[in-house]
Amino acid sequence: MKKCFVCDSSDNFPKGMFCLGKNKIISSDKSVLEMPLSECRNCSFVFVSSLPSDDEVNAYYTSNVFWQSKMSTSVNSEFPCWSDVFEQNPSLHERHSRAIRQFNYI
Repeated sequence: MKKCFVCDSSDNFPKGMFCLGKNKIISSDKSVLEMPLSECRNCSFVFVSSLPSDDEVNAYYTSNVFWQSKMSTSVNSEFPCWSDVFEQNPSLHERHSRAIRQFNYI
């Protein structure tokens, strides 16, 4: 059993699953990254008890399914220009702006 990150207790129990990226539009193994949760009996902290492998994380974040799930427009939409994607998906525009700021900072 994994120890609690807060109180270092080994007394914990299964709490369920955390699903990262559950997508109702696209059904694919890569569209959901499931991680088991545990709850500490000592301090009630809930934590991921088994982290996914680097390969699982890489497959999730590099899949087209992940990026398509972030778009607010239909996955099947045709865009005449890449800038239209950003105009119709504000979250992508914000992420792009943040990435540029972080890159410039580094």
